[in-house]
Amino acid sequence: MFNLLKLSKVKRTKKVLEQKYLEANENEQSLSTVNTMTEFDMKTASSLLPVMTGEEECTKKLIDALEFYSQNIKKEHESLLISFVLKTRISRHAKLRLASNYDTSADLIKDMKNNLLTKQSATALQLELLQSRQGSQSIEEFGKKLEDLFVELTISQADGKEDAYKMFRPVNEKLAIQRFTEGLRNGRLSTILTARDYSELKDVIRAAKDEERAHQGHSTSAETVFAAQHRGRHRNRLRGIRYLLGLITEGAQEVLLTIREDVDYHQGVKNFSKFIVLRVRLALYFRENYATVYLLLERACDVVERH
Repeated sequence: MFNLLKLSKVKRTKKVLEQKYLEANENEQSLSTVNTMTEFDMKTASSLLPVMTGEEECTKKLIDALEFYSQNIKKEHESLLISFVLKTRISRHAKLRLASNYDTSADLIKDMKNNLLTKQSATALQLELLQSRQGSQSIEEFGKKLEDLFVELTISQADGKEDAYKMFRPVNEKLAIQRFTEGLRNGRLSTILTARDYSELKDVIRAAKDEERAHQGHSTSAETVFAAQHRGRHRNRLRGIRYLLGLITEGAQEVLLTIREDVDYHQGVKNFSKFIVLRVRLALYFRENYATVYLLLERACDVVERH
């Protein structure tokens, strides 16, 4: 019986000690949080918060910096931060869109986002994203464009709501990944990346760049020899085409000379306009049938090469 009472007392003591330890730990964390909060410092604010230049990118940086700094200063110094931003960091044009004073930095930040940043249409951004193709851009440039579009689209759809942002972000990123892989000009690379099923855009962009470098590095000597032979055949073909085109030009000049002599002899100088008409018709004939003439010349060159 005595042993049971003693054991019960030990358990109660242990429970009390654990409770006090938890309370002490919470107090320590609370004090640590308070100690990390700093006073408003003019020098820090000047270096951290950029002055508005009228460019939207600069305004975004100011809002982000203000958001960060306001979370790390003491509550009683928040009014100094607000006053500093309104009087030294906002342009005259921007001041017309904002209130003269704010109770909290959160209110100021909200107004800056609503009144100083351009609101882009979610529909237009989504359409641009879906129609994007690599074209003449590098893989890095194409990837950067899609990253920007996907971020802007998510921000536009979320409309400042954190929950909406978390919901739209993965959906839009998946859409951007699909557009990136399908929009690549290299079909082989597009097929490889699609099969891997990436979940993050940055990963598929990095993989595309790695694949491109690997493919460029594995060019074989056989491919080099083939390219050299192809260039040689192409040069021979061009020489033949130039020669035959020269013959056609000479023939055309002879035709024109014959027409002119005929018109001068039979009709006289007063009907020389007919010669102009015939000349134009001849020029139009060669222009309209240029593609056909070119193909015939190519075939002729092939025959010349074989013999």
